[in-house]
Amino acid sequence: MRLVRFSLPHYQTTYSSMNRFRTSYLLVLMCLGLASCRLPALKVLMSTVEPPGTTLHYDSASELELIGKTEPARDSLYWNYKWRYRDSLSEPVAVVDWQEEISSTWEILYVTNRKFSHNKNDDNFGTYGNEWGTTPEYGSCSVKLPHRPPGENATIEKPSSFQKLLPVGFRKDAETPVENTGLHVEVDRPRPQDRELFFSNLQRQIQQSRQRDVLLFVHGFNVDYQSAVTRTAQIAADLPFNGAVVSYSWPSQGGLKNYRTDGDIVDQSVPAFAEFLTEMGGRLPSDVRINIVVHSMGNRLVLRSLERLPRQFTTPKRFANIVFCAPDVGVIEFREKISFAKAVSENVTLYCCMNDAALNASYVLNGEDRAGAPNVPIIIEGVETIECALHDTSLLGHSYYGNSSALLRDLFSILKEQTPAAERKWLRRNKIPFHGEMWIFQDFPVNLTWSWHFEERDTPETTGRVQLTSE
Repeated sequence: MRLVRFSLPHYQTTYSSMNRFRTSYLLVLMCLGLASCRLPALKVLMSTVEPPGTTLHYDSASELELIGKTEPARDSLYWNYKWRYRDSLSEPVAVVDWQEEISSTWEILYVTNRKFSHNKNDDNFGTYGNEWGTTPEYGSCSVKLPHRPPGENATIEKPSSFQKLLPVGFRKDAETPVENTGLHVEVDRPRPQDRELFFSNLQRQIQQSRQRDVLLFVHGFNVDYQSAVTRTAQIAADLPFNGAVVSYSWPSQGGLKNYRTDGDIVDQSVPAFAEFLTEMGGRLPSDVRINIVVHSMGNRLVLRSLERLPRQFTTPKRFANIVFCAPDVGVIEFREKISFAKAVSENVTLYCCMNDAALNASYVLNGEDRAGAPNVPIIIEGVETIECALHDTSLLGHSYYGNSSALLRDLFSILKEQTPAAERKWLRRNKIPFHGEMWIFQDFPVNLTWSWHFEERDTPETTGRVQLTSE
């Protein structure tokens, strides 16, 4: 058995003659069976980094105190507490309903190459299943999330066996809104739209947003349509992201037995996703910041689509950020195709985790190291590589990007504050002999909380921005 021993911050590796983690094929099946990209976080008993002792709270009502005042120096304490978050933590434009201490409802714009199927008993209802098409389909839906700490998952309530026997008009299932009880999520039925209406709604959210930005989330293996839009809403709520929010759902078949099939479907989905990226990049004004966050097997879809984008996306670079989270991509392909990401994006980030059991299982099945859990760290010029093992909170170490409050805080700094790794004080530069430099967590970020006041938000025709003076 080939053992791998890491000693942070120095990645010292020890090898034996046999391949790593090949104790039995059954172990692989168990890992992949659990490795759904929609698992709730399972907290470990110990953490290698102490949680933060201080909390910074921002109340959007404090903007009223800043009217007519001049912005202070950005290295001052006053700026940090009063001015820093006035745009990045203003009320999210995708929230359509806010119940204090109860729930929030998010308008999620979605794009998919799943085929829409109408309900046999009622044409007014339908959903997206596992059949796939070659062109993107557009729409929107509402996702109601119970308030909970960032990184804590809520689950979609499924209909009981009795409810399934009822006529459509008398039951709540995947094709109708699901009842929200406890920590359950309510996902409204999908509302398909033509592309003109979709982009009109996208433009509306962007115009209402302070920073004129978009979050596009692409899911990974074993994720259905409902889980995709739910995960997108949870990320937007937990970061938080207050700009436009878009979910791309490729037709993952779900289940362990379909792992290799999903890999083939990713290839089938490339034309549709590349078509959508090309159209979105061409339609949106050049000052709109487009951020792509992608997880697991979805990284294959993004990487293979980027090389199809038009050359005008490189000058200037069309995307603000592309964040690769736990990529289930072979290291050879990742190194070959990452140049396309660097060509079209101002910033490229790779989150990896040495303890990612799901990707170690994928290594056994695919016979090649995965970019999200490489045996030798992937260090590429122009890519910020961040090792997340010290902050992973899940049993399999695969969904840390959305389950760890520290990782969410780091992602917020990337997407909303445009802060490079060198300026994120909780990270430490780590030199890898003969390879270069990467980043590891040396501390918890300061815990960030916020209060919003939606009843005071302006009408959709305005941005709701308080007029301030700057130096």
